[in-house]
Amino acid sequence: MDTRVYPGHCRLLQERPAHARYKVIAEAMCDNGYGDVLLSSSLLLDEYSARPSTHNVSVEQHKRAGPSIPATLSGLIHFDRVIALRCYCPSILQRWTARLRHWPPPVIV
Repeated sequence: MDTRVYPGHCRLLQERPAHARYKVIAEAMCDNGYGDVLLSSSLLLDEYSARPSTHNVSVEQHKRAGPSIPATLSGLIHFDRVIALRCYCPSILQRWTARLRHWPPPVIV
């Protein structure tokens, strides 16, 4: 993980090839121009959005809004789909928990 980018952001560098069953992740990998392979959040969202629905319900997908993919289920329920990747980054989390804030409350943090 490269954190020398905008505050709150990082670049995920590939340490080992993605598992073959996660084609959506493998298709979102790109070269950073310095010989490293990284995961493109834009390509990942594009790949994920292009996947056909496997459910037998009517889901209307809307224009992407930042990191979320808004959708409507059966014309009634509005929701956002957001992709989350598990990362082990204790130093980043420790800095986040230690910073001054008004929200969320300490019990949540």
